[in-house]
Amino acid sequence: MSDDESYPNPPKVFISYSHDDKDHKAWVAKLATRLREKGVDVILDQWDTEPGDDMAKFMESGVRDADRVLMICTEKYVRKVDDGKGGAGYEAMIVSAELIADQGVRKFVPVVRQTAKKR
Repeated sequence: MSDDESYPNPPKVFISYSHDDKDHKAWVAKLATRLREKGVDVILDQWDTEPGDDMAKFMESGVRDADRVLMICTEKYVRKVDDGKGGAGYEAMIVSAELIADQGVRKFVPVVRQTAKKR
């Protein structure tokens, strides 16, 4: 299938990540763009929310309705998940509930992103 053909039922992917910094947000947006170019229906807060939107509802429906959830794991993301803080912490609670309800589900895909440390 060529890059410009679309799938009859494209997979829906929700991207969970922490807003580490401007460069990381841009990297996530670039990943999402590349996935869309390949025919994936991406759900991304940068594209699908406006100021004042109910973010809890967005995260819940994104995780629930997606075929796959990409969890972009950075050190900051993991800290937020462990501490239960921010959107990443909230999404981790939603993911945990989904895993408990359907053990063995292959819906959640960790993507480890390590950035070079500045010296």
